[in-house]
Amino acid sequence: MSGFGIGAPAVAAKIEELVAFGVKKIIAVGTGGGLNPNLKVGDILLCEEAVRDEGASYHYLDSNLPAHADPGLVVQLENIGHQQGLNLYRGSSWTIDCVYRETREEVDYFVHQGVSAVDMESSAVFAVAQYLGVSSAVILVISDLLRADKDWEPYYHHSPVKKAMVRACELAVNALMD
Repeated sequence: MSGFGIGAPAVAAKIEELVAFGVKKIIAVGTGGGLNPNLKVGDILLCEEAVRDEGASYHYLDSNLPAHADPGLVVQLENIGHQQGLNLYRGSSWTIDCVYRETREEVDYFVHQGVSAVDMESSAVFAVAQYLGVSSAVILVISDLLRADKDWEPYYHHSPVKKAMVRACELAVNALMD
């Protein structure tokens, strides 16, 4: 799933529509800001779970429940990715509602919690899929770097990000066809 709009409400609506048409497996491909200092621009992250710091997921899951990917689908993506020669990372994402509003304190907090990336859709993908009883995964291409001790480094339109997006989409298609 790609190109559906920005943010949790947009992805929630798209998943509702896809599931209404009989889709049983959702793989969202998007971009995320790298929080983990080991991640570089253009790296591909298989998001296993998401910190819910947005509003849409709470319409699908109780606040005390985690939003997470289907572990079997993550393993499938990882196996196919390795067959394709991809260097993949696994980790979590902090999902927010508003672009450009992360504070240095928040970034520092989530880095110290071991969160790998920040995005605007992952927790909604997982929550809606969990609620509707379908399998889901999220593939994030690291498009920019957020570090508590540095200025923001955006690279959205640079070649490594574009190339990684193509590889991530190919990975998703191959997993759906497997």
